[in-house]
Amino acid sequence: MPRKRTKVLVVGSTGYIGAYLCRRLANEDATIFAWGRKPLNHQLHHVIGDCYQIGDVTSSDTLEQMVAQAPDAVIYCVSMSQNESDDDIKKTIAVNVTSVWELADRFNKSVGNPLRFIYLSTAHVYGNLEGLVDENVAPRPQNAYGLTHLMAEQALQCCSGLGRVQPLIIRLSNVYGPSLDRKTNSWKLVLNDFCRTAFTTQEIHIHSDGSPQRDFLYMDDVTAALSLFIRIPYQEKSNVYNLGSGSSQSMWALAQTVSEIYRSRYDKEVTVLQGDGSLFQAPPREKITPSFRYVIELARRAGFHPAVSINLGINQIFDYLEKEE
Repeated sequence: MPRKRTKVLVVGSTGYIGAYLCRRLANEDATIFAWGRKPLNHQLHHVIGDCYQIGDVTSSDTLEQMVAQAPDAVIYCVSMSQNESDDDIKKTIAVNVTSVWELADRFNKSVGNPLRFIYLSTAHVYGNLEGLVDENVAPRPQNAYGLTHLMAEQALQCCSGLGRVQPLIIRLSNVYGPSLDRKTNSWKLVLNDFCRTAFTTQEIHIHSDGSPQRDFLYMDDVTAALSLFIRIPYQEKSNVYNLGSGSSQSMWALAQTVSEIYRSRYDKEVTVLQGDGSLFQAPPREKITPSFRYVIELARRAGFHPAVSINLGINQIFDYLEKEE
């Protein structure tokens, strides 16, 4: 008897993560209901194709159409960017909170079977990252982006007790990797930016003192985890997962790693500069020693194991830049 194909609703399928996710799910033979708010260009049509529909998540009609497709799982990838979230609070709440809440509520009132609802949240809900940051650390968001993601998390947790929706909250660290859509400006992401400017100008610009630290996770690992989370047994009392690499790097250490890989590939030097264009001075060692670790033990226990090291990921970005040259 043939295996039933999982029906997955991907909300935000034309975005940075959503497009990669649709490609993975298609390769895994899932039935995809892909939604976005803009027409497909050539690159994304090749990935998403005939399963794509246009709609606005702030529209009740769009949400009703999504519910009518009766998926087995939902992966919600829509969010305003960090900068956009700070600019227009009313719109930010409508997009980042109300749309998620209303969609989950509509599913609760209509579905008969349990529905896995995977929500892409962010490490920004924790606020300042210090020490060991696991899912038990109390959230203290420092900006509208983190605050509205935390609000959406709480709305979903409330919905979980009202019906059939099974929320899984995924708190993402810093995702990197080239975009499938050339019009999606993923090059503003710090690691992508370091690689691109090293490749095109033999320069890296650090807009800080080099001490800020981040946990970087390659896009392929993100989509592998999301595919896994569709299938794992649901645990209502343990449904929040940190998703990252489990190790952190300072901006200075990251710039050095990119420079070394570029040198080994192309036999050329990269100059590391400050934001004003002057030569960057290495920060004191105590400032760049890792001061936090994004703990991903719960995700590991669920079966997630990052496969793309930072060196491999950087090399894959350079491979992409070579092909686009």
